[in-house]
Amino acid sequence: MEQVTNEPLVTFGCVMGKVRDNESDNISENLQDEVSFSFCYTSDNENDGLTFTSEMDELINGGYFLVAVAQFYVNDPKKFCVWVSRRFSAHFQSAFASATRDLVRVALSKLVINQGQGAGRMC
Repeated sequence: MEQVTNEPLVTFGCVMGKVRDNESDNISENLQDEVSFSFCYTSDNENDGLTFTSEMDELINGGYFLVAVAQFYVNDPKKFCVWVSRRFSAHFQSAFASATRDLVRVALSKLVINQGQGAGRMC
């Protein structure tokens, strides 16, 4: 079991997901074809919620929904946690587990690089 720490976390984004419409009679054996994920940069707002961005709005209008919130550790910005927002089917969880780690890692790397180049605080 992973040890929970009191180390401060900073929200830097969220993972949005979309399940493919099954309008056709062909059901894909490959879950990767049925579920897609996208990362959006965001932050916590003063009401203990997420700051809603135009990118999130576009994804929601395209059929995506909030899946998880990504946070990094203040003392080690290269380490992150992903908090799933609700329970999902085993099928969906499998796709999430295989896609999300790299998606969030790339987003966090870009954030760290931008801050290192003096781009200002993104979240």
